[in-house]
Amino acid sequence: MKAIITAILLCLSTVTNAEVRNYITAADLIRMLKSPKVVDKANAAGYTIGVFDSTFGSLHCTPKVHPNTLLDAVVKSSEQLPAAKLDEIGAAEFVIAVIIVNGKPCTLI
Repeated sequence: MKAIITAILLCLSTVTNAEVRNYITAADLIRMLKSPKVVDKANAAGYTIGVFDSTFGSLHCTPKVHPNTLLDAVVKSSEQLPAAKLDEIGAAEFVIAVIIVNGKPCTLI
């Protein structure tokens, strides 16, 4: 099953960015995390935590952290990039990058 999913992701990665619009960009995610609306924050938190959980064991082996620690790392990392760049990056890709940079890679044995 893992091989099938990997093959599908490889096929999808050949599509150029010009042909695809991310459903939610990193900028959208950050706006939601900083929003005064509880529903926006909850949706963004759920999305971020879902990305963390769904990539655990395959893209990273970061020990489970408190959700607020993860959300703070995402917001803090966003402040290091120009706003225009955040509009180009998909939210999931951005969260994965933050996890990998701040977390622990999986070891292959």
